[in-house]
Amino acid sequence: TRLLVISGGAIGVNQELGFASPVVLDDDHAIGQAFGVTGTPAAVLIGSRGTVISDVARGGVAVRAYVDRCHVPEMTPFPDRPDP
Repeated sequence: TRLLVISGGAIGVNQELGFASPVVLDDDHAIGQAFGVTGTPAAVLIGSRGTVISDVARGGVAVRAYVDRCHVPEMTPFPDRPDP
């Protein structure tokens, strides 16, 4: 199970956040529209078969609360790690 973060904005700004989870940039809002989300950040859990297995967490506070509730890593302690 992985947390997938959907965000917008510049790649560098999102990299500075240090998310351990993959971040998909959605500047044209196509992904958000598919999930019924109008703003970013948002997050979903992706199961081992690549399917969405959760509701969508919407907004920064909700994403962080979701991370805490689901016990998935949100941030890496190594912000200078190489890009995946």
